[in-house]
Order: sequence, then C-alpha cells, then structure tokens
Amino acid sequence: MKLERTRISFLVWLGIFAAALGWSLARLWPHWFLVQFPVPSVNAVTMWLLAGTLLIWTILARKRLQGHKPGNRLHPLVAARTVALAMAGSRVGALASGFYVGLLAANLQLTRTPDVSQRILTIVLVAVASLVLTITAVWLERLCEIKQPPSGGADAGTA
Repeated sequence: MKLERTRISFLVWLGIFAAALGWSLARLWPHWFLVQFPVPSVNAVTMWLLAGTLLIWTILARKRLQGHKPGNRLHPLVAARTVALAMAGSRVGALASGFYVGLLAANLQLTRTPDVSQRILTIVLVAVASLVLTITAVWLERLCEIKQPPSGGADAGTA
C-alpha cells in the first residue's frame, strides 16, 4: 500500500463540507431544542493543546530527521507513526476549522448579546487553533517524507 501526500485541495474540500454542516446544524439547532448551539470554552482549550503538542513534536522530529548523527536519528517506525499522526491531525484540523467557520457564519447573523459575543469569541479561538493544527500537521507530514533517489536513466533496472 502506497500512502499519498495529503493534498491541500482535499483539506479545503473537507473544510467546505464541514462548514456547510456546521452552518446547517447551527441554524437547525434552535428549531429542534429551542436554544442556540452550545459551544463550550473547553473546546478552545483542547484544540490549542492539541495544536501546541503537535507543534512541539514537529520541532523535535525536525531536529531528529535532519540530524547528522546516526544514533540521534528518528527510528523509521517512529517516523511512519508520525506520518500517520500528521495525516490524522490535518484531517481533524480541517474538519474542525470548517465546522467552526460554519458556526461562526451562523452566529454572526444573531443579534449581539453578551452570550452571543462569548460564543463568537470561543468559536474564533477554536477555528484558529484548528487551522494551526492543520498547518502544523501538513508541515510534519512533509518533514517525514522519504526523498526518492534520482533515477540513473539506463542504469535504473526493475526491482
């Protein structure tokens, strides 16, 4: 099985789909439950912790991937697991940022009250953290990419 590099266009489409879902859910929620869609502040804290943790791992992995000492290099199995983590992080970040952008679009249409203003602030914090998570995950995935050796033309035989 060959893993393909995550395409930015795929992440954009995931975000657009999630934004439509978030906007729809935010518009339908009050009709179903007679309250606005709840957005707990812990969502922002959690997403920022995820983004920060992945950023720290990316910086540490970058040093070990570019290290010139053989004993300090990242083990190939750890690198493969890191790529899987990065791919999952980019997809989760794209879905979460899209969903919260959709919630933001729906909440900007409401009249301003302290409750709505607090909800908008939380939504913006989660959306920005999700975008940071997505960018960091794509960067980490690109760092762990295996460079293909240049083909030797006529010398390159079939494996």
